[in-house]
Amino acid sequence: MIYAIAVVLVLIADQAVKFWTTKNIVLGAVGPDCVKLIDGVVHMTNVHNYGAAFGIFQNARWPLTVISAAFVVVIIVLINREIIHTRFGRWTSVLVVAGALGNCIDRLLYGYVVDMFEVEFLNFAVFNVADMFITVCGILFCIHLIFHNEPEAVKQANEPEFIRRRREEKEAREAPFANIPHRGEHKTLEEELALGEDEEDPFADDWEFGALVDDLVAAKRAHDAEPEPEEGPEPEEEPEETFEEPEPDSGFSIEEFSLDDILSEFGDE
Repeated sequence: MIYAIAVVLVLIADQAVKFWTTKNIVLGAVGPDCVKLIDGVVHMTNVHNYGAAFGIFQNARWPLTVISAAFVVVIIVLINREIIHTRFGRWTSVLVVAGALGNCIDRLLYGYVVDMFEVEFLNFAVFNVADMFITVCGILFCIHLIFHNEPEAVKQANEPEFIRRRREEKEAREAPFANIPHRGEHKTLEEELALGEDEEDPFADDWEFGALVDDLVAAKRAHDAEPEPEEGPEPEEEPEETFEEPEPDSGFSIEEFSLDDILSEFGDE
């Protein structure tokens, strides 16, 4: 309710200044026709702006009206769903909405926005009360978003309902795995497999199979590390028995003959 009252007060102030300007200052006033507010700093004139800030988007009455209305709706939804939940963020965004509504009313009624404040010491756009709230509060809101850092507990307490439901669903999915030890984090296998006495390990079978493999590998390594038995003297090899085949009995013996015997044998013939 307090935000609605603030918006109404800003709209009243904005429309009142615009009405007074239209009735008391000639359109396009310069020099002596302007109303001095602070000499050398700012004065009041009367300008009809058919576009947006700095005269851009001229003669775009309805597109600018639709954009302003959509912006107001988005900010209201963000506040209603508590996405903008900090007090400073709410107030600055509400005042930006009030300024946007002030200019939106002008475009709907007249097709242009009445601007009156003109800075004298620099070349700046002519603006109105609504523009001041949009610019100043918009900058403060952006600074607030960049530098404001809330504790995690406060963020969770102020987060919107749909974000809270998604976070709770995610935590529920991850809860069964929260206390499962990760292999390699502990020094011993017993510590890796150890869970609380009242806790159930959904991967107990996998852990037991891993422990069995580790035991087999350890036993293999222990067996490989055992020293080999010393070898004694080699036993003497028994000589193999050899059998000589008897020569066949031909019935005659081979006698040796000399060359003289051979020649004498042939010489008698």
